[in-house]
Amino acid sequence: MANDGEPERLSYATPQVNLEQRLMHQQRLIEKILILIFLAAAIGFSVAPIRNQIRKMRQGQDGTKDYPLWYDTGYRERHNISPYYQDRNGEFPFMYPPGAAGLLAPLTVFGKMPLVIFLVLLNSVAWATCILAPIYLVSGKLRGHPHIVYWLPSLVCCVYIWDTYLEGQLAFCLSAALLGMMVCLKRGWEIRGGLLLAVAAGFKAFPILALPYLIYRRHWKALASTLIFLFLFLFIIPAYYRGDQGAYDDFRTWTAGMLSPNTPEKMGANSRGVRSYTWQNGSLLAVTHRWLRPVWADTDDGQPGKLRVNIADVDFKTINHIATGLMLMLCIGYLIVMPRQRDRTRFTDAAEMAMLLILIILFSPLSFTYNNSWLMFGMVVVLYCITTHPREKALPAKIWLTLALLPLLLSVSTTFQPLRYLRALGNTCFSDLMLLSELAWLMLLETSEQSRSAASLPAAGLQPADRQAEENI
Repeated sequence: MANDGEPERLSYATPQVNLEQRLMHQQRLIEKILILIFLAAAIGFSVAPIRNQIRKMRQGQDGTKDYPLWYDTGYRERHNISPYYQDRNGEFPFMYPPGAAGLLAPLTVFGKMPLVIFLVLLNSVAWATCILAPIYLVSGKLRGHPHIVYWLPSLVCCVYIWDTYLEGQLAFCLSAALLGMMVCLKRGWEIRGGLLLAVAAGFKAFPILALPYLIYRRHWKALASTLIFLFLFLFIIPAYYRGDQGAYDDFRTWTAGMLSPNTPEKMGANSRGVRSYTWQNGSLLAVTHRWLRPVWADTDDGQPGKLRVNIADVDFKTINHIATGLMLMLCIGYLIVMPRQRDRTRFTDAAEMAMLLILIILFSPLSFTYNNSWLMFGMVVVLYCITTHPREKALPAKIWLTLALLPLLLSVSTTFQPLRYLRALGNTCFSDLMLLSELAWLMLLETSEQSRSAASLPAAGLQPADRQAEENI
């Protein structure tokens, strides 16, 4: 009888095994297709800046967008010439910290074209990091997730991704550096995490707003590492090219010109006044000024006529106080929803880190539209929740995410006046705030479930060692 029963059990198991194999094969096939699509998109996005640079060089011109600026800055730094100078409008073409000039200097040794190729390749690596790092942070693994988690965030942010390639902006690289910092913190590599934050802050100052998070979560080694490496990028590396006095003078010039308070005309003494308060700047400060002061909200995007969207006429200092109050309210709300140490999970850690990225681009005085590529992390966290929770719990998150992302469509240039008006009111800022609030809501739900689960267990079953192991993953 035993021998008679054995084939019968095999006959039931074999179809199940075959089904699992087919599903695994299908999963791997789709993964390969997604990789090919990514490579095709990255190559396609890289062609335009390289082609433009070749065409301009043939015409005897400097180049396009910010690529010539990066080369000129690195070249000047390498030849002991200050990268800070004013153009005919009294503005700094190069507005970034001295560390950026020091990092660009060795990249200019081989000429303009190799620099452009290197930067587009770097942007592609950063893009891949911005796809995969959030998935790892929220789930602990890179493969085996619903495919929408991999491609939808890039599709939503494709306009901003295209801008980073075409304009030569490094917003994606900064996002990748901060995501790398968060991966390092999750794995206990605090010194490396501090290095990555210092690289981001050394190239553009505003990522330093992540520093309070390190203090609040008591990542003391990462904090010390950040400060040490930041000193290296801001003073030691520039001093190698410019000498001690030159490095000090450059730092003083930059701080006086770019870290100065905003004025009624500009976000800083030497920043670009034409875009300080226009729709391209989606920072909370700029949007508050557009709402409460008669500043031009749309002037330089090739559309006919100028546009104002203010609903009041409040004095300049009062608006700054209002914007500061709004920032403080967001910070307080952020601290309130962040779970206590005992209630933290991988999901809540990922959600609070995604919220941190959104707060940074909201608080930066100059936050141009391409910075919204940073929203990819928050989208991944919400999509992970949607694809892993029961349908009745996932539906509100799905609707909320859709409403949060719809305003981003207004970033596409249009001649339709009502859409121009809505865009000027702050479409990207509203998307940031809505996604921020959804992440806060999901984090509160997760923390509440954790508290109820812990309360339902006997004291002996709390297993603090297991919880600590989860926190250190």
